[in-house]
Amino acid sequence: MSNKVAAIDSVTAKELFDTSEQALGKGIEIEQELFRIVGVFPGEEQDNLFSLSNINIEIPKATYHYYFKSEKDTSSLTLTLEEGVEPDKVTSKVINQLKEKGSLKHLGEYEVLDTAMLTKGIGQILSTITYFITAVAGISLFIAGVGVMNMMYISVSERTKEIGIRRALGATRKSIMLQFLLEGLILTLSGGLIGYLLGMALAYSVGSLIKVNVSLDLFTILLAVGVSSVIGLVFSVMPASEAAKKDLIDILR
Repeated sequence: MSNKVAAIDSVTAKELFDTSEQALGKGIEIEQELFRIVGVFPGEEQDNLFSLSNINIEIPKATYHYYFKSEKDTSSLTLTLEEGVEPDKVTSKVINQLKEKGSLKHLGEYEVLDTAMLTKGIGQILSTITYFITAVAGISLFIAGVGVMNMMYISVSERTKEIGIRRALGATRKSIMLQFLLEGLILTLSGGLIGYLLGMALAYSVGSLIKVNVSLDLFTILLAVGVSSVIGLVFSVMPASEAAKKDLIDILR
């Protein structure tokens, strides 16, 4: 019977036994078989999206054939594609050729592991989350717009005398309407800038805690300013129009 011994990489040794020295002579289970660790070789730490733990174990070839070698063993084929090539088409052609001419075609089925499918699935999840956040943001903006409109209506009703005095001094309906539109624009624009600054301050604070770099994006700044301006203009039209329609005689009466 072949010796049940194994060698593991230094990273795995540190994770399981704290140090490489303490790993020597200890046991490690491989597919329900217990092996004694007799060596430790250098390993590299890997931490990425698809492999959170990369464990490297080496055992003698004779031991592998004795305990694990069977007709159900699988083989893998790694393909390196040129830039611009569509992976789906290439893998389909490779699978068809392997099914026809592959040396292991009688031992099982050929399968494809495409990491692009994983990233595509993650992208779909992120897109769904983005749509949900967008919907929530849209509802929030609508509520904020209604709040701005109510504030402008209150401002118009409280400043009726001011509107009458301006009209008596020669102000036109257009100038009255423009005045309240600008007030609504300034209100929402300043609110948007303050909100963006608070958001960036919070992002920098969280980024410093979790060690993530945060950078300013001109597009997001313009988007925040643009959306705030549009909200201010759209929801100030009706109050401004109401202010412009006030009759001078009714105001002075």
